Amino acid sequence: MAHTSDFMLIRAVLLRDWEPIICNELLPDDEYDDYIPQLMELLEAGASQERIANYLSRVESVTMGVPTIVERTSRVASNLIVAWKAKHKKP
Repeated sequence: MAHTSDFMLIRAVLLRDWEPIICNELLPDDEYDDYIPQLMELLEAGASQERIANYLSRVESVTMGVPTIVERTSRVASNLIVAWKAKHKKP
């Protein structure tokens, strides 16, 4: 997937707000890139905060094998929606 401005927006939110594996280190810029296409589809479709948080929870528990913290996935989902809407606001 090309790194469009939408891709980079989602990447920035994930790197800033989502750290399911607490490592207290700087993460590589591409750490969460595998999850961005699905998140972009959800955001483009106008998915709810709950739907996006559920996706993030599934990634944490199934793909990463770490415990999910509902407050974290909900907060990140909200931040993704806010950033997406701000960028795609119609004049």
